Amino acid sequence: MKKAGNNKGFTLLELLVVVLIIGILTAVALPQYKLFTAKSRTSAWIPHMKALQHAQEMYYMEHGSYTNKLENLGITIPCRRTSSNGHADTYVCDDYHFIWVSDSASSMNWWSCPGHRNDWTRCISIANFTIQIYHQHINSANKGKLICTPYNYNAFGQKVCKALKL
Repeated sequence: MKKAGNNKGFTLLELLVVVLIIGILTAVALPQYKLFTAKSRTSAWIPHMKALQHAQEMYYMEHGSYTNKLENLGITIPCRRTSSNGHADTYVCDDYHFIWVSDSASSMNWWSCPGHRNDWTRCISIANFTIQIYHQHINSANKGKLICTPYNYNAFGQKVCKALKL
């Protein structure tokens, strides 16, 4: 026969409270973790974007126009050209990012599309943000700057752009 005060287990109520606490902590921590990982992945590419920006300006000074071919810039970045449709070239950088350069070369767009590198149509629906290098906007305050823009003004993209402080 068992004694009434000798139970060594947890009650259902105690287990529910623990599960609830873990759920609350996860709900708070997960968005911050996603922001941190997006910011760190993007921050690793900022030096490459600045190098592209500088190389475009050097190309402009030498040729009198900007180029829409990264191969013409004389620098090496860890992105490979994967497509050219006559209006734009796409360069895949990794599973999360690609560079899109239009034929006008007025800006280069570096896209963050988790899991959809080089798939423009799928990227448009899930893109978080883009970083643009502006060139030909002579009268613009953005000329020669890196600008982070949340795509479709989504909240996550806004947070990443704010955290990057470009």
